[in-house]
Amino acid sequence: MPYENRIPDKALMNKVTQKLSRCGAGSQLRVQATIRNGTVTLSGVLDFDYQRKPILRAVGGVEGVRMVIGELSVKPQVHWAKEKDRGGRAVEF
Repeated sequence: MPYENRIPDKALMNKVTQKLSRCGAGSQLRVQATIRNGTVTLSGVLDFDYQRKPILRAVGGVEGVRMVIGELSVKPQVHWAKEKDRGGRAVEF
């Protein structure tokens, strides 16, 4: 896209924020976007790895986005273990 036709970063931020909220990556997933010269950097924490691709594709499809850099991490999985307490009862933690 020629320089004179580029969308300003501030306007692009509004579009990217709207797209993130529509694809379910708003505050509940804690995904933040920073934009510089049309390049969007996404950072934050996802619940599952399968959430990454749809978010990157959605933001990449926003008009004016030149490139998307994904710096998203995934929460470690919590494993429930059963352990017996001193009284012989199973305790989950």
